[in-house]
Amino acid sequence: MSIVVSRRRYVSRCVLLVALIAIQASVINALSATMSQTYNVPDLGNKVAIVTGSSRGIGKGIALELGRAGMTVYVASRSSRSTGFVSTERDLGEDNRDCTVEKTADEINDMDGNGRGVPVPMDMSNDDEVASLVKRVEDECGRLDAVVCSAFTTPPNLSDASFRDDFWKQGAQMWDACHQVGLRGSYITCCESVPLMIDTAKSEGTRPLIAIISSFGGKSYTFNVAYGVGKAGADRLASDMAVQLSKHDIDTISLYPGVVKTEGNVEMNKRGEWSEASG
Repeated sequence: MSIVVSRRRYVSRCVLLVALIAIQASVINALSATMSQTYNVPDLGNKVAIVTGSSRGIGKGIALELGRAGMTVYVASRSSRSTGFVSTERDLGEDNRDCTVEKTADEINDMDGNGRGVPVPMDMSNDDEVASLVKRVEDECGRLDAVVCSAFTTPPNLSDASFRDDFWKQGAQMWDACHQVGLRGSYITCCESVPLMIDTAKSEGTRPLIAIISSFGGKSYTFNVAYGVGKAGADRLASDMAVQLSKHDIDTISLYPGVVKTEGNVEMNKRGEWSEASG
């Protein structure tokens, strides 16, 4: 796991929490090791977070740990029981057919403690739905302490081979899939969230946090051209936002979780399709 911190001054304690969350989400080496790290869960009661892409994977792991720390977590993603939509981008296996916002929220609400999960079925590529989400948070909670942008898409029913294909064969479909939600969606989420976060910093005397989930693909070639450009853009988004947000006491970071024990990776391992290169 790596953390790219966008500024050198004081960073809110939520940064430490989110870094530990990425470990708690089972950062491992080629799915061969078990997680042994433990940490003392901070008390973040009365604080509010939005986590996008949190029906599964890294986003879900982060949402669960924020909930464990006592936060009210708005779980935002497309996959939902209420709409009947479940992402087909990766085969998650029979054990994970209910990777939905409702399932993540239920798991938060079933934990011991004061955390609360609020399921929000939505499309992160729809600007109006993003705006409605932030307005709902403002109306219901009056504050916003953390935004974690983890939503990311690829073309549907994608194989490992086609994900790693030559860019001129992937064309606009790969570019648009990776960037529409993973980069543009993060940007719009931040645009809508920042005014409420500024108000929170002023009224509560706290330092809200924006975390963009990136990867080592932003630094060196990993899967394909479009993926790398998108992750490099995510890093720059976190860094450049800090120039304007530092005077408002809002911190921004990008996180490189590394190889993570997500539902999709576990299923690949079961089928014998896993390799270190797959991560």
